[in-house]
Amino acid sequence: MDDTNKRNMNVTGVKGAKAAGPESEPLIRLEGISKGFEYDSSPIQILKDASLSIQQGESIAVVGESGIGKSTLLHILGTLDKPDSGQFFFRGKNVFDMEKTRLASFRNTTIGFVFQFHYLLAEFTSLENVMMPGLIAGMPKNRIKPEAEAILVRVGLKERLSHRVNDLSGGEQQRVALARALVLKPRILLADEPTGNLDIRNSIQVHDFLMQLNEEMQMTMVVVTHNMKLARCMQRCMTIQDGKLVDMDNK
Repeated sequence: MDDTNKRNMNVTGVKGAKAAGPESEPLIRLEGISKGFEYDSSPIQILKDASLSIQQGESIAVVGESGIGKSTLLHILGTLDKPDSGQFFFRGKNVFDMEKTRLASFRNTTIGFVFQFHYLLAEFTSLENVMMPGLIAGMPKNRIKPEAEAILVRVGLKERLSHRVNDLSGGEQQRVALARALVLKPRILLADEPTGNLDIRNSIQVHDFLMQLNEEMQMTMVVVTHNMKLARCMQRCMTIQDGKLVDMDNK
């Protein structure tokens, strides 16, 4: 992407900046997280006393076979689901102690979500979809619209602002979903198989863009993926074994 598009993002950051050192308070800290479900009246334990610390600006890939709890972990990090036990701290504050309205506001403004299936609103245009988080947050249209336009230009969709979702290719839809996740400049980006439905060319574009965001914005990222090329781009690579998070060799 060219320098003009980079400036359109209107963000600050130092190229190559590193995450905060281990002596600082982590941005995210999970302590003793457990989560289970019932299937055919039988309990299934997915996460068991799992713990994790993530610094500001750190990028983490979570890999492994289907069913080990990767998406469950992501849903807890995104406050879309609560653990059965354990605590989730954001900058030292227990997130799940928040009352419902405040938690929803925290989720909308602090966390950006990108899923394998885009969950875009088909009856709306690219621009309207990307404006949605700002409108939900109560921002006036004349404030959120320029931000939405800028991020769509940044992801290479300058000519698709007024196109409805059904008129976009799969790769374009994924870029709209990514722009929607980023429009409020969240501190955390959570991505569940962001390249799962993309061809090689579009996958590479998403890879490159995620890495640019991590460098420029010091945006903390947790990406669930089966794509080991994407996983190796991250600073840390983890998996889930016996319900616990385990670091892998990411070299």
